[in-house]
Amino acid sequence: MKADRIVMFVIIAVYLIGLIGIASAITISDVSKNPSEVDPGKTINLNIELKNNLDDSAENVGISLDLSRVPFSPKVSSESFIDEIRKGKTEDIEFNLMANADAESGSYNIPVTISYKIGGVESERTAVISVVINAAPEIVLTSETNLILGQENQIEIKITNTGLASAKFLIVKLGGSTAYRLLSPDSVYIGDLASDDFDSASFSTLVNANPISVQVTVTYKDMLNNDHTKALDVPVNAYSREQAISFGLIKKSNFAVYAGMIVAIVLVIIVYRSIRKKRKNSRR
Repeated sequence: MKADRIVMFVIIAVYLIGLIGIASAITISDVSKNPSEVDPGKTINLNIELKNNLDDSAENVGISLDLSRVPFSPKVSSESFIDEIRKGKTEDIEFNLMANADAESGSYNIPVTISYKIGGVESERTAVISVVINAAPEIVLTSETNLILGQENQIEIKITNTGLASAKFLIVKLGGSTAYRLLSPDSVYIGDLASDDFDSASFSTLVNANPISVQVTVTYKDMLNNDHTKALDVPVNAYSREQAISFGLIKKSNFAVYAGMIVAIVLVIIVYRSIRKKRKNSRR
């Protein structure tokens, strides 16, 4: 009786081990993504490598992606099939997915179902693949400032976000140069800059050369907290005072003209009174 129980226990153990082996026979051994992160409205290629871990061939291997709760849609299909994966071998399956145009940045888990048949026994297992959508900000730097040589000026740097996502913790820093002397702090904190929005940073400088190009460095984080740094040389116009007046950038001071007119009027009045006084005296 005791021997029968031992035999029964061994049979059950072997059966359970067999089921576990079958259940874990086909696994995802590798996933490659191109690109590694996808922009909203763009396509990502997933190459999924399936491996047969048992000593028997797997037939009618199918793999399907559940896209019902993630912002992706298949370019062709979310299912694919392989006739056979031989023992110990691997096979690749490709999917082309498009991220929704209005998708938010983030890491999305896509449920995967793998079905197959080994030794006439049909099995199924599930897994998860993570895909990252990252709508990166695009920062553009420009300046329409006109500077006057030899006097204090404000250099205005316009920062525009032409990307699909906000830039966070944005800082604008002005580099040093022999063409100008910085009179204010060299960095300005902007903070968050939304998509399709702009802001500006102002720096007080004393310019002594023309033309000049200011070195501007922008640092910020994207919505996934990845750090970004962008350095550009931004051209800025600088003019002498005479050039600025001739171009109409500044108005010429008429103080001397007005002062001369006042002096002339005063002199005319004095001369007129003097002549009038002499005439009165001559009549007497």
